[in-house]
Amino acid sequence: MNRLVRIFITLGALGSQFACDESPPPPTSLPAESSVVDPVEKHPTSVPVTEQPRKTLVLKLIPFTLQAPESWEVVSIKGGESPVTMIEGPILDDQVRITLGLREPVGGEVLKNLLKRFEKEDADLKKNGQGFVRITNTGDLRVIDLRRKPLNSSDAPSEQLMEWRITLLYPRGVVHEQYTLQFIGLTVEAYEKNKDLLSEILQTIRYDEYEMTPLPTGF
Repeated sequence: MNRLVRIFITLGALGSQFACDESPPPPTSLPAESSVVDPVEKHPTSVPVTEQPRKTLVLKLIPFTLQAPESWEVVSIKGGESPVTMIEGPILDDQVRITLGLREPVGGEVLKNLLKRFEKEDADLKKNGQGFVRITNTGDLRVIDLRRKPLNSSDAPSEQLMEWRITLLYPRGVVHEQYTLQFIGLTVEAYEKNKDLLSEILQTIRYDEYEMTPLPTGF
C-alpha cells in the first residue's frame, strides 16, 4: 500500500478516536476530505534540521510545549469525523507527523492497571526484539515512551511503519490527565536515521496549561 494512502487512512481513524483505550482501533476507511483547518505560514529553509535554531512550540490542543526546530509547526487537518491536530516538520531525508490526542483521565486502580499493562508490554517487546516501553518522570509529569517495530515483516525498512507513541500523565486532584503524541507514517528506515534527534526533542516536553487553546469545533 502506498505510504501516503496509509497516512490518510490512519488520520481518518484518529480523527474520531479519543477513548481511554491505549491502542487506537485499526483504520477502516479513507477520510472524506483532508484540508488544513488552521493554516500556518511555511518557511522553507535549506538549513539541515539538525542545525536549525530551536523554538518553543506550543502544542495548542494539549497543554504542553517542546523545543523544536524552527521549521516545525502545529497544524489541524480535517480527517474523518473530527479535525486531527498534529506536529509537522522536516527530519533527515523525510517529514515527521505527530498527532496530538486527549484521553480520559485515569486514577486509582485504572491507573495501576494501565501502568502494569505498559510494564508487561515492555517485557513482551524486549523478548521479541521489537522495541520497548520506557517510563520516566519529569517533575509531576510521567512520560511513557512506547516504540514497536513490525514483527517478521517481509517489507523493506523504507516501507515498514514504526509504531511510536508517547503517553503523558499529569496529576490533577485524585486523577491523572492523559494525553498522547503518536507518530504517523514513520518508516523504520526514517526512525533509525532520526531516533536520536527525535528523542532529544521529545525530552524537552513541558506541561504548561496556560498555553492550551480551546478545542476546535467538532471535538
